[in-house]
Amino acid sequence: MSLDIAMSPELSLVFPTPILSRTLLTGAVNEKLTRIILGRRRHGEGARLSGGGWQSAPDLLTWPDLEVKLLISEVVAAARLINAAPDKDHAWNPGRCGSVDRNHTPYRGCGWANVNGDGHYNPARAQPGYQWCAIYHVTTGRPAPDRVMNGMLEIMDPRPAASFGHLEKFAFGQPLEIEPKPGLVVIFPAWLQYSVHPFFGMGHRISITMNITLEED
Repeated sequence: MSLDIAMSPELSLVFPTPILSRTLLTGAVNEKLTRIILGRRRHGEGARLSGGGWQSAPDLLTWPDLEVKLLISEVVAAARLINAAPDKDHAWNPGRCGSVDRNHTPYRGCGWANVNGDGHYNPARAQPGYQWCAIYHVTTGRPAPDRVMNGMLEIMDPRPAASFGHLEKFAFGQPLEIEPKPGLVVIFPAWLQYSVHPFFGMGHRISITMNITLEED
């Protein structure tokens, strides 16, 4: 979604909503994350969801795997960028990350892994009580090419009356639709509602969701 309006000193944007989208990790790291997540599902951890997919316990921030620690470090750094927080070392080390101890951790939060197979989806939800929600796409499987909105992430316009006044160039009331790609993270305010459209295809659509509140220094 883009704004097709020329800005000027007389024209202001009110109620801005920051959303960051960038590629964090690629290749072997995502392959290892896939094995880690599917291994936990295979061992019976987590639960089935109403949309048919699987979700791990919300303890991902404490998982000991180096690839998970690397991902969390990158996500926290990206969240600090949106938050205009001072730059600092985000390297993982025991006692600093994966804990909610405010004496050692620059954030508090929770996280979990999601696995969707053929026909699975995630209904609309928000994550109140946190500053930021980050959704990281580990793998997208092999989507069927004839399905519209296949596995797409949708972030909804939070203004309930916005659709009443249609202005095409402003896209009032229209959702932000994001095509999942391996390594892509999308970070947005946790009060925004989002959903994942049904995935149709071979393999798994795997993502990681993190809810984060940055702590003040």
